[in-house]
Amino acid sequence: MDPLTVSSDRRGGWPVVEVAGELDIATADQLGSRLADVITAHSPARIVLDMSKVHFCDASGLRVLVRAHRAAHQHHGLLHLVCPKAKVRRLLRIAGPGRGDPRPRHSSLRP
Repeated sequence: MDPLTVSSDRRGGWPVVEVAGELDIATADQLGSRLADVITAHSPARIVLDMSKVHFCDASGLRVLVRAHRAAHQHHGLLHLVCPKAKVRRLLRIAGPGRGDPRPRHSSLRP
């Protein structure tokens, strides 16, 4: 199991949260806490979540993404996912996305 690392900074005026490792029941709260902090610090909460280095995500990770997406929406913003890894895209595709659920928006952070 790879530990989860979470960092955040600003790029081009956007808050960017970068995640690497495995997003599962043991690590989901770590990401959830960071996303909550970043979302509440920005209004409107237009957040980029770079998941390009996440190679595993389970239902606990999906729950965090849905909650963060909804929290960003409540702060008049959006959660933009950057996640080119096929496994993560597949999970999001299988799980929905339902109306208002997060979905990959970009394949990379590059313009």
